[in-house]
Amino acid sequence: MWLNHYNFSIGVDAKSQLFDLCPQDQAVAIASIKSFVQTAVLKLQLYLPFQSKFLRCCRFVSPSFQRHPRLESWAVTLSKNLPRVIPKEDISSLELEVRHFQASDPIQASTIADHWKSIRDSGKYPKMVLLARALFSMPHANADVERLFSNLKDVVHHKRASLLPLTIKALTVSKSCLIAKEWNTQTLPADPTLLKLAADARANYEKRMKTVKDEEQEKKTKELEKRLAEEVAAAKAQNPKLKELCASAATAEQAIEKKLDEKRRAQTLLEDLQQKAKQADEDLEQLRKKKEQIQKRKNAQSAKVAEKVIKEHAKAFASKDDAPSFKRQKFSL
Repeated sequence: MWLNHYNFSIGVDAKSQLFDLCPQDQAVAIASIKSFVQTAVLKLQLYLPFQSKFLRCCRFVSPSFQRHPRLESWAVTLSKNLPRVIPKEDISSLELEVRHFQASDPIQASTIADHWKSIRDSGKYPKMVLLARALFSMPHANADVERLFSNLKDVVHHKRASLLPLTIKALTVSKSCLIAKEWNTQTLPADPTLLKLAADARANYEKRMKTVKDEEQEKKTKELEKRLAEEVAAAKAQNPKLKELCASAATAEQAIEKKLDEKRRAQTLLEDLQQKAKQADEDLEQLRKKKEQIQKRKNAQSAKVAEKVIKEHAKAFASKDDAPSFKRQKFSL
């Protein structure tokens, strides 16, 4: 690696210090710079994705690889990694387009952009154009991000510091589209679709602003109600007559609660007594039924005993001549 003494991209102070050195010290400084650059390159090779299969397949967009035998496999690998760009069912169509593209004559173009513009304008390879467009839209470095941060200074500043993220995104995308299409206020095509989008955006903005205004008004109303409640409470606390009335109301409330409690206890006791009376009635009814059953059994037993005594006396008198005639009578013990 060789570095020219007069082509260093370094600051003015460092350059002045370097050129103030003698030739021998300059050679030592340049050698140390070369060593630093070599070490940095080796480190970058370790950390950067040079071995990524996807990045290697991105050579698909290079015009110099039109006749490469692996161009079709590169396209298939890229499409499998980008299913939203090329669905699985369209891979066979993409392979057919790549084969026709490789069999066609090479396109004469000065830049890669012109190369793919020619392919797009031909209309023969729509799947390849979709794939290439997706690859070209990928950020190849952090320059786009840095450029976006620089452009955001014109969108978000001290006078527009309350923009919503969605609004910032819409402004940034719109500006990028105008730059890409090379449009301005005079050349922008005002078709009905664009006018409808603008009207819808305005309506959404007014609706959002109305919602924000209503929320702020509701917040202010709640704060005012809270402050009024605190002031009313403070005024009530400072009024002696109101204090006395509040104490009397509290005492009356306690008395009411006490009477209600007594009423609840009395009702509970009454319910218990009613339950006991009902149970006593049921027990009395059972005892009466039991008494009736016993009485029936007693009468039946008495009848049996009387019948037995009569039979015995009848048998005894039957053996005598002067035995009186007995009539059947009922005896009850």
